[in-house]
Amino acid sequence: MSAGTARGARTPLTSFLLSSEGWPYLLVVFIPLAIALHAAGAPAGAVFVTSALGIVPTAALMGLATDELATRAG
Repeated sequence: MSAGTARGARTPLTSFLLSSEGWPYLLVVFIPLAIALHAAGAPAGAVFVTSALGIVPTAALMGLATDELATRAG
């Protein structure tokens, strides 16, 4: 925590991640977790669920990229 930041105050990154647009990016941790579970020989159901949760931020990025492209290209 920096000296200028009050305790409990949200940084711009924290505010974004907790907003309605940023929450999917909190699920990024499930991507390497799914890989680790698969490598460790975990049950297929656990690997599937973690993989499905890891797809959410990827889909959010693809949606954002599509919107930006449509805005610029018309």
